[in-house]
Amino acid sequence: MADLNELDVAKKQRYRAELARTETLSREALAEYAQAQLAGIVQFAWRNVPYWRKRLAPVFAGGGFDAATFARVPPLTRQTIAAKLSELTPATVPDYAGPASYGLTSGSTGAPLRYRTSSSNEIASAALTERSFDWWQLQCHRSLAGIHFFPADWPNLVEGGSWGWRNGTPPGRSLSFQIAEHVDKQLEWLQRWRPDYLSTRPSQIEALAEVALARGLDLSFLKVLSVGGPVSQACRESCRQVFGAEIYDTYGSSECGHLAADCPDCRMLHVSAEARLVEVVREDGSACAVGEVGRVLVTSYSNFAMPLLRYDIGDYAELGPAQAPCGRPLPSLVRVLGRETEAFIRRDGTRFFPTVLARTLQVVMPLKQVQFVQTDYGLIEIRYVPADGNPPIDQEAVQAYVKARIGDEFAARLVPLADIPRQPGGKYFYHRCEVKPQAAGRGLALT
Repeated sequence: MADLNELDVAKKQRYRAELARTETLSREALAEYAQAQLAGIVQFAWRNVPYWRKRLAPVFAGGGFDAATFARVPPLTRQTIAAKLSELTPATVPDYAGPASYGLTSGSTGAPLRYRTSSSNEIASAALTERSFDWWQLQCHRSLAGIHFFPADWPNLVEGGSWGWRNGTPPGRSLSFQIAEHVDKQLEWLQRWRPDYLSTRPSQIEALAEVALARGLDLSFLKVLSVGGPVSQACRESCRQVFGAEIYDTYGSSECGHLAADCPDCRMLHVSAEARLVEVVREDGSACAVGEVGRVLVTSYSNFAMPLLRYDIGDYAELGPAQAPCGRPLPSLVRVLGRETEAFIRRDGTRFFPTVLARTLQVVMPLKQVQFVQTDYGLIEIRYVPADGNPPIDQEAVQAYVKARIGDEFAARLVPLADIPRQPGGKYFYHRCEVKPQAAGRGLALT
């Protein structure tokens, strides 16, 4: 996210105050509020964006916005954005939306995606993030360390960082460190500065916890903030055990901004319904029921530079109840399972997310790093970096592990490597699928 200027900061503060009001509305009143925001961005796209002009015409055929018809508009894909960026761009952006700018996604799905956004979208994301900080009771005078992918000229990369990572006084120290650096260097840096809060990716939380535990390091945080991937229960448990901290998760993307945040009370992800429509749909496009897993479609109400309507973001999530147990009126997701490229595929076309964990595999297979890759129906490549000394591996135990964790129809092939590099943007995936499905579209199973 781009840095905000003084005017944008003032707008963010006003919007944050509005969010404080809307999150106390009744569920019915919040739905009415969100519907008005949705109608506004859809009408803007219909009137001003070439790509949407014909596609959205049926939505307004009756003279006004028809939500049921909008729910049948074919999803927007990454491939379409890449191929038709100019057609998705309005001739002008309204003054109230602020200036427009271009950005690139991290490229973790295979190739970076160029997109366009308005400052109103950046402001909305910043305010929504601020709200999640308030939910989690993050104090502005505390220090925050971020281990992420940063540009080489990122100002907070200097030793000691800078001051002030959120509104309020006195300002706390903001520290930044490159995620591409070795985990040993990251731990040395964290021990040197002893930050109150840590922000990084789930895979990095697990890696830091694993090494810190093995080395017996005394390192703790008040809270750990997770971004950029699904958080497993094992990751949460490791964080509690090693760092004495709870993980608070944020769900979003470069092109859409902030989408949802971990609720400290019900521990579901509350969707930012005042600014985003998040749909969870089956492979046939129909809406999922509560507890079902489906594809995530996103509509941003605040991006007037390139309206993303029913955008297939490439993730799968489990839909939560319309009214969460905590009482907040915001809709919820039980969990985000991950990218489409992380879901394995059975011969019948059914997709599922495997429950494979590096630390449980280490019981039968000593290693430093591992990645499970489905290369064919029934075949899993375990790509791994051997432990020091290259100790022997119990092949039968590994095969039994794969069958127990992934399925009886799968066999394992071990592939030792010197290193398993991260994806662009610093992401690391424990499991990936390289199979092109022959019969996709038959749903997704929880495993």
